[in-house]
Amino acid sequence: MNAKSSLAMFGCGSVSTRSRPTTAVAAELVGRDNVLTDLQPTMGAEDFSFMLQAKPGCYVWIGNGPGEGGCMLHSPHYDFNDEIIPLGASYWVRLVEHILADA
Repeated sequence: MNAKSSLAMFGCGSVSTRSRPTTAVAAELVGRDNVLTDLQPTMGAEDFSFMLQAKPGCYVWIGNGPGEGGCMLHSPHYDFNDEIIPLGASYWVRLVEHILADA
């Protein structure tokens, strides 16, 4: 995995959410220094807040980086960084393993 990989998490600020394995799993995968939890709010997932009203959760950004030429997501020129797929898949698998181990 690329040393520049990071995971940014939104909605993980409360004590009850941090006790869940979301940040611990991310730290396992990319190292604690690469898990960003104190980012400025963004409107990038404004509808996600409605889901958090019904169920606790966490919005995760995987450090995919800008596309070729610096374009960002939702640009017609954006080219997803396929090299980040194993990190994303590993995050979800480890998260499920942690949750099932506690069940």
